[in-house]
Amino acid sequence: MHSIPTKRGLQAGVEAEGKKSKRAKKTSALPTEAHHDTFASKALPAEVLQDIKAFCDQIAEDEFHVAGPPAIREMLVKGIPHALETPSGERHPAQEEVIKMMREVLETEEQRLQGCLATAQEAMDGLSAEKSNLEAAVERAEAALQEKSQDVQDKENSFTTAEEVLKNSKTNLEAATQNWKDAEAAERQCVSEKEFLVETLRASFDPLIAGTVENAKEQQQHLSKVIALFQQLGADVSLVGGLRSALGKKSEDRGDFDNIVVHELGEVHKKYVASLDERITNAATATAGKLSTVGAIEAELQVAEHNKQQCEDVLRVAQEEKQSLETDLTVNKKTVKDYAKTTVKPVETALKMAHMNSKFFVETTKSLFTSLVERTTPQAEEQVQKEKDVPETEAL
Repeated sequence: MHSIPTKRGLQAGVEAEGKKSKRAKKTSALPTEAHHDTFASKALPAEVLQDIKAFCDQIAEDEFHVAGPPAIREMLVKGIPHALETPSGERHPAQEEVIKMMREVLETEEQRLQGCLATAQEAMDGLSAEKSNLEAAVERAEAALQEKSQDVQDKENSFTTAEEVLKNSKTNLEAATQNWKDAEAAERQCVSEKEFLVETLRASFDPLIAGTVENAKEQQQHLSKVIALFQQLGADVSLVGGLRSALGKKSEDRGDFDNIVVHELGEVHKKYVASLDERITNAATATAGKLSTVGAIEAELQVAEHNKQQCEDVLRVAQEEKQSLETDLTVNKKTVKDYAKTTVKPVETALKMAHMNSKFFVETTKSLFTSLVERTTPQAEEQVQKEKDVPETEAL
């Protein structure tokens, strides 16, 4: 007995994916049961009756295409059981004609199913190509995003470096500005010290040398200032000690020692003023140098600020471009997903159904028909077997 699969069983694999078959089985309204009852009345093996019934059920389905008006299908459904229940070699010419007609119908149906399969495969190939294009777009978007991510990272590093350079420039400017202020203060101190020295000499030392101070009290005040000044200038103690005696006299009353004291103190004064002038010159040079350094660092600071702003602007643009690429990638991925779900999946299901229908037709419907058409009586089979055994007996 044939093990006869049903189309419903083959559809289970497709339906498991959640898609209802577009070719749901519809039982024909043709009264095949009446014919089955006629089968049972004949002395045929149960498995033969089962095969004939299965075949008739299949060709009675609306899914089984029969060219022409419905009357042709009805004629076949009514006539084919009687033709198939008669063994090969015993059929009436009219039954043979029905068999021939059925064979032509099966050939036409097989061609139609193969055409449906080819059409479904062609559609699937086209969709697969388009899906590949969409997936390629996703890959390009991923590559572009990866490249842009690296670009953003590089620009972030450049921006961080620019910030560090700017910070260092500000620190250097603060230090250079302080150095310039210190140098300027040192220069002012030298100038102030010279002004104080010159003023003290002019107001007190020169009058005492000239002997023009008449008031004793004023003379003592001037002497105290001059003595304190020369002590500050580091004059020799012996000269400072003879200062009060020498400058306390009028110029014409001074002796040789007094004149030596006045002369030596004058030399001390000149040397100190010369040293102050040198210090002032050096301090002015240092101040100018410090100020020049401040100017140079300020220029560097401007460059650093400009570079930082440029890096910030470039980074912002790169980040916006990255965000745009991320959006594009998301859209592309969604497009692939939606395309696979709404476009490819139905066609893929249809292709599976076409494969199933073609396979079912060849392995079940056509196979049943062939086996039933070629069926012989047990007596005929026994005779054929005897004829096969004769050569073997003669050989012995």
